[in-house]
Amino acid sequence: MNFELTDEFILTAIPVDTVRAIERVDMITKIEYRPSQLTKLQQLFDQMSDLELDMVKSISADVSYTKDNSFTSLSQSSQKNIVDASYKYLRYLEKDKSRDSATDKRSFALLRLLNSYPPTVEAVTRRKPISPENSHLSKQVSCSVGERLDNSYLNIGFRMAFHKLEDNQHGFLQGAQINMANFQIKTNRNQTTRLHRLDLVDIFSLPPRTDFFNLLSRVYTGLETQSVAGVDELVSHVSGGVGVSYELWRNQGMKNKIDPSIGILAGFLHHFASISVRIEYSDMRFDNNIERKSLPTNITLR
Repeated sequence: MNFELTDEFILTAIPVDTVRAIERVDMITKIEYRPSQLTKLQQLFDQMSDLELDMVKSISADVSYTKDNSFTSLSQSSQKNIVDASYKYLRYLEKDKSRDSATDKRSFALLRLLNSYPPTVEAVTRRKPISPENSHLSKQVSCSVGERLDNSYLNIGFRMAFHKLEDNQHGFLQGAQINMANFQIKTNRNQTTRLHRLDLVDIFSLPPRTDFFNLLSRVYTGLETQSVAGVDELVSHVSGGVGVSYELWRNQGMKNKIDPSIGILAGFLHHFASISVRIEYSDMRFDNNIERKSLPTNITLR
């Protein structure tokens, strides 16, 4: 039996969409969930007490803490869980770094101690999440209306791929955003129509911060309409997680082709039963006394 699976992929072939195409013709016979190293650690930590978590941090930094009375007085099963978590956390911290002898010695000592305990059945409950192919679709069409400087406008947008913070988070990492080829066309009351923005790549990672994980990062580049010296101009930009922004060509009011800036970005994100609310505040200051402030608010119905 032959199946045509490529007809729908004219411009893009996003991995999760290719899985959906295979699923539609009933070619999937088995699904096996394999959690990532980070997911395994997070689920392990979720089932530990605050005291045990403190010991994990201490032991992963200094194996000699396993000789402390507060640790040795615990049951063998508790000791083994703590040592196991300490070893896995230490390996996770070193996954993107070059190996060093001090870390290797700590890892070996923890592994040897772990093997000294009698074998037990793993007690961690693996929560199987919703599969990405069963979540929301990758492409999105949007429409918004508003008024700015006594001029009403209509924005029509299209997102090629694939997930933003306001979307239904089932099937995706919490606090993760990956958008590509997202553009908006803006029509004003005076009947002028122009490209309002084009996001080439917008990657945002802001999972809930804990004592163990702090992975905040952002990469954002594209074209966006900004008010420069009182005039709306379409400017290019590259932004990093620390708030640095670059203008790639000369604009009215800007002295240079590239003007660095520094600023802050804070916000609120919450998923309710049927809507998502995202509020952000940003304040960027360039070295030529130009300041950019924004307070976008997004309410998404699902």
